[in-house]
Amino acid sequence: MTFFVPDHLIAKPPKPNKPSPEAIRADEVAATEAYALIFAPALRRLLRDFFELKGRDARNSLASVWEAAAFLREEIAPQLPGTLRQALFRRLANDRIKLEQPRIRRHVAVEEAAWTEEVAEAFLQEQVADMAEDWADQAAVRQALANGQREIAFHGQEAGHHRRRGLSPRPGWRACG
Repeated sequence: MTFFVPDHLIAKPPKPNKPSPEAIRADEVAATEAYALIFAPALRRLLRDFFELKGRDARNSLASVWEAAAFLREEIAPQLPGTLRQALFRRLANDRIKLEQPRIRRHVAVEEAAWTEEVAEAFLQEQVADMAEDWADQAAVRQALANGQREIAFHGQEAGHHRRRGLSPRPGWRACG
């Protein structure tokens, strides 16, 4: 036998207490304060130290910068009382980290290019020194010259210059030599 019970007699689960607008605003203010007073200055110090790195060190430190920023965010967030404050803080911190990503990548690209150019220059200087040292040995001079030309051609192609047109960045110009 089936009984029908009116809806108003069925016990309904209590509705969760929705925070008041004042409580939400207080959480937003607390999350913003934690971001502005704790996270942002620490991230600035971290990035300042990173931007001082030169050459290959910048590339090698890229992963550790991301990890340090994430660690910093996760170190501060649990100290805030309430899940809403923590979520708001994490959103602010994530937005700032995402904002800094292009700048960090540009720095790595510039420093890696400078490092590559420095290494290529050192290699070419070594080839010139080898040619000067072995000037009487024609085979050694030709080998050092070929090594130098390969290095120049390699870096020219990496920079987008076509081998047939020469290494000059301007169309129609040819490399002399």
